[in-house]
Order: sequence, then structure tokens, then C-alpha cells
Amino acid sequence: MTKTGKFFIISAIILLGIITCAGLILMKKPPAGKVTNLHPTIRTMYLTQEKVIPQVSEYGVIETLEEVKLRAQVSGKIVKCNYTDDGKIVKKGQIILQIEKNDYEINKDKAEAELEILEANYKRKQETVKNVTKMLNLIKKDYELEQARYDRAKKLYDRKVYSKNDIDTAQQIIARKDRTLVEMSNTLSQEKFSLESIKAQIKKAKALVLQAKHNLERTSVIAPINGRIDDCDINEGDFVKTGDLICKIINEKTPSITVAVDAKDAIDILKVMPGEKHWLELPVQHEVAINWVKEPDACLWNGKISRIKDYDSDTDTLKILIVPTTYKGNASVPFPLLTGMFCQVNIKGNTIDNAYKIPFSAVQFGDNVFTVNSKNKLERHHIKIFHIEGDMAIIKTGLPPKAQIVIQQLPRGLIEGMKVTPYSSPLKSPPSTSKRKRGKK
Repeated sequence: MTKTGKFFIISAIILLGIITCAGLILMKKPPAGKVTNLHPTIRTMYLTQEKVIPQVSEYGVIETLEEVKLRAQVSGKIVKCNYTDDGKIVKKGQIILQIEKNDYEINKDKAEAELEILEANYKRKQETVKNVTKMLNLIKKDYELEQARYDRAKKLYDRKVYSKNDIDTAQQIIARKDRTLVEMSNTLSQEKFSLESIKAQIKKAKALVLQAKHNLERTSVIAPINGRIDDCDINEGDFVKTGDLICKIINEKTPSITVAVDAKDAIDILKVMPGEKHWLELPVQHEVAINWVKEPDACLWNGKISRIKDYDSDTDTLKILIVPTTYKGNASVPFPLLTGMFCQVNIKGNTIDNAYKIPFSAVQFGDNVFTVNSKNKLERHHIKIFHIEGDMAIIKTGLPPKAQIVIQQLPRGLIEGMKVTPYSSPLKSPPSTSKRKRGKK
């Protein structure tokens, strides 16, 4: 037999052995109790109810709580400057500059003199009214006596005791007394009117005196708050007019920050409610933390909500004013919050009992989540998200307690009622095996 023939025979025997082994392997039955898993593996987690403190987190820029634009309240020449350099620190009540006050002193003296004259006239007029009143009372009594005489004369005339000449004389006398009474009554009315006129002039004169005193005081421009001088361009010898800007005073020791909070979060989490004066207020004070985004550990402050500033209808947000209170950073010297710093503000809301906190990835199709029941079948639940914090969603109701919730987006084709293999291991990826023990369905 040739070498070529031997080679073909050996090759045929080896090929036949391989085919036989493959057939035996295919004919072998799988181990008892084992079955290939055809259900997709789904990542899940077990639900637990807990106390949750929702938190609103927003950003804003530090601004000064107090900034006063100081303007001249009177006109005049500046005769003295004390604190007119930018950056100078002033205390409340210190005189920043002095405006020439001679003219204002003269105006005050003239106003006071006019007032004194009017007050003297008022006292004299009071005496006149008093004397005219006395005279009128005497004339009234005299008139009453003449009236009584006339009545008696008329009775005697009717009895033919008095003559016609006598009764005419009595009538003339009573007419003169009546005219005198009317004239004196008019005189009293005029004197009283004059008295009231002087009284009104005194009131006006007092106002002018007060205004003159205020104008004199306003020649000294005084700092209304503690702070730093800024934007000042005034020098000694300059002339200022009423309303001219002298400087700005900025109190940087009282910074503040305004954050825009979603109106729904403000109502649900911070419990903003209508106030007594038809505006908005908070029923309780909330824990507030402020940190500068570039140094969040060093520049960290506690704060408080000062007030609700405004409502923005365009963005449906409430602007809330926050004021820092206590330094909480890790620096040895308190790290200040300065004007212009971009900061994060975290406001803690009210505690919610028996709430769920789930990954936002568990929310399917907008407002649904899926759980895996005891039969490893998918169940859908309609939920209402109370609040979202980062990648977590807070749910108050709508979920079965202690259930396995799907925390990944469902693969295409999986719907409610389908069987799955839940995987709740803390590992980042599900196990590679595709088999499970045969058991109860």
C-alpha cells in the first residue's frame, strides 16, 4: 500500500471518530433540575419607606442687603469734606460733608420771627374777641330791657293810657337797640374769622419754621448706615443742587442672596402660604445653607429666609431673599460672603413620613414605574413625583411597600405582565449566568 493510501485511511478513521463523539454529546440529556432561562434579566431594588427631608437647591449671586444712594437735600457750596474718598469706612451718624449754612440760618430766623409776630397777633385778637363778646352780651341785656318796656307801653297804649307819640318813641328806641345788636353780632363774627385766619397762618408759619430747621440740619450730610463710601465725586468748594448724587454707602457686613424657587416646590416643600397682608409668608423658618461654589467647604454659612421678594410669572418662580447668619466653614478665620460671589443655597423642607426615595431612572414614560411581583411578572404603577433631588425622585404614594422596583429603562418589547429575572445585586452589572433552578412558577 502506498503512503498516499495510508494517509487517506487514517484521515477517514479520525473524521469518523469526531463525528461519533459529536453525536454522543448532542444525544446527552441536560442535568435534572436545570433549564435554560429565556426571561430577560432586569435590574431592581427593594422599596423601603422612610422619613425624607426634601431639599430645594438653587443658585444666586451675593448682593449687599444695604446700599444707600446719598443725595443732597439742599443746594449750596461745600465748605468741608470729611469722608469723600472711595473706600473710606463711615459709621452711622458721622458727617460726610458740610454745605454752607448761613443762608439757611437766616431763613430759620426769619421764619421764627414771623411766627412770633403771628402768635402775638393771635393773643391780641383773642382779647378783642373776648371784649366784643362782653359788649354783645351787654347789648343783648339792654335790648331785652327795652323790649320789656315796649311791651308794657303797648299794653298801656291799648288801654288808652299812653298816647300815640309815646308808643312811637318806644318803637324808635327798640329799633335802635336792635340795629346795635345786629352790628355788634357782625363785628364779633368778623373778629372770630380774623382769629381763625391768624390761627391758620400760625400753623403755616410753624411748618415754615420746621422746614427751615430741617434745611439747616440738611446742610450737614450724615451717613444713614454703617458702610463703605463708593462712587463719590465731590470736592470742597463744589456747588451742589438739591437731588445731586453725593456718594453711595455700601454695608458689606450684611450680605444677602436672592434665589428663584419653583412655585410648586415653594408651596409643597417650603409651605409658602398667603399672609395676613395679602402677600406670601412662611409658617416656619427652614434650615438654610449657603456655600460659595469655588470653595464650598471653606465658605459655608448658615442662613435664614428673610422674606418672599417677588413672583415671576414668566418662569413661575418665587424670588426668596436669604440672609447669612452663622459661619460653618472649615477655615480658621470666617470666610466672608462678598458681593458678586456665585453661591449655592440649600433649603431643607418639612419632614415627610413613610415616603419613598427612588432613582429617577426608575420612572418610565413620564409618570409610571414598574415592579416585579412574587411571580416575577412586571406590574405597572401610576405615580406622582413629589420632588426631584439630583438623580433621585421622592414619591409619597402609589407604590406597594417592600416591592422590587425596576430601576432601569425597560428594554423594547417588555410590557406589563411579562416574566423577567429580577437582579437586585449591588454589582454594577447583572451576573453572566443564564440558568436558574427549576421551581414553582
